[in-house]
Amino acid sequence: MIIGLGIDILELGHLRKILSFQAESFLNYAFTEKEIEYFHNKRGLEHLATTFTAKEAFIKAVPISQSFCLKEIEVLREESGKPRINLAGNLAKQFPEDKFRFLLTSSFTQSIVVSVVIIEQNY
Repeated sequence: MIIGLGIDILELGHLRKILSFQAESFLNYAFTEKEIEYFHNKRGLEHLATTFTAKEAFIKAVPISQSFCLKEIEVLREESGKPRINLAGNLAKQFPEDKFRFLLTSSFTQSIVVSVVIIEQNY
């Protein structure tokens, strides 16, 4: 059963501007070490943006009004490049993998990035 749906869109120019003024503090605030490593070693700005929009889409899909840290939502990539959501901290306790499934898709153009997250509860 679907319990949450979230979408987020971001202009790449806005992300470039943020990174030009406060790259280190923004990266450390919003991303895990694995996500930062992936950005630096594997992919470009578009993939950092899809990671960020995926986190924001997840936040919009969550049916709770509790605060949590962006680093509790980690976007990892499988060998094929397919993204998946891994939770930590309080979010992992509230949404255990054996009871919930997270569906994520992201796409980008030269100027726009979009991500959609669906949260399903298993029965």
